[in-house]
Amino acid sequence: MRRLLYILFVLPFLFSGCMKLVDDEFWTEVNELEERIVALEAECRNLNETVESLFRLTQSYDALDYIKSVEPIVQNNGIVGYRLVLGKGGPVNLYYGKDGADGYTPVVSLALGSDGIYYWTVDGGYIRDSEGNPIGINNNYIPRFRIEDKKWYLSHDNGLTWIPLGPAVGDDGKTFIFSIKDGEEEVAISLIDGTVLKFPRYKELKIDFSFPDVQLSGGDVAEIEYKVDGMPDKYFIEAIASNGWVAEVVEKDDLSGYIRVKSPKRIADTRISVFVNNRYGQMTATGFCFKNGSFSRF
Repeated sequence: MRRLLYILFVLPFLFSGCMKLVDDEFWTEVNELEERIVALEAECRNLNETVESLFRLTQSYDALDYIKSVEPIVQNNGIVGYRLVLGKGGPVNLYYGKDGADGYTPVVSLALGSDGIYYWTVDGGYIRDSEGNPIGINNNYIPRFRIEDKKWYLSHDNGLTWIPLGPAVGDDGKTFIFSIKDGEEEVAISLIDGTVLKFPRYKELKIDFSFPDVQLSGGDVAEIEYKVDGMPDKYFIEAIASNGWVAEVVEKDDLSGYIRVKSPKRIADTRISVFVNNRYGQMTATGFCFKNGSFSRF
């Protein structure tokens, strides 16, 4: 009888302990799942921002833009992407894709077609419109992604329709990881499929002159060498003289040459104004003068 009473007394506590253990395991799994979903939603936001940034970068590339600065985006003591500041287009953020056990992430990229147009791709295949045609950035189209019912969806018509891509929670994590090489003269953005977008690195535009040590009389000619220091490009240079002098620009290559000046028959002081610009919209105005028998910069 005592043994039966003991069992009846202890059994509720054992049952309560087992229920608590099952309950703790259940809520642990629920919380872990919620954390993964929150992380994937953040991944979705980063993906959409990266896709929009890629679109802006290609537009800026066609508009002959350049990159002024490259800075890492740091979260939780790790680099998760890069912030690029364009000279004309402003800042854009590019994020690394998530890799590993958090699940599948669409691999978004751009592919250069034979017609010279970049086309959107996802998981290595073209994103196509309702008629099956590849969609290019020339259509001002930006693909959109969302997560719903634990699945990735793609829209190619600004959210009117959504195409399922794959599970957002699983074991086959993919990535749209890119690399950025920030050089002295250019910034190269490499996408996972091998596509590379190259932008010139911003550099202040300058021009230097080398003045000859000559004695000029009326009607004499002198050559002032110049060298442009700036972004790699074709530069356009114009020289304008005053007081009867004549100035002519003679190019050796895209960055150097000389300015041939001819004095009037009655020699006088003069100012030679020099204007320099390139295709990226950079421009500077400077020059030199001839005064008291010698050349110098003003």
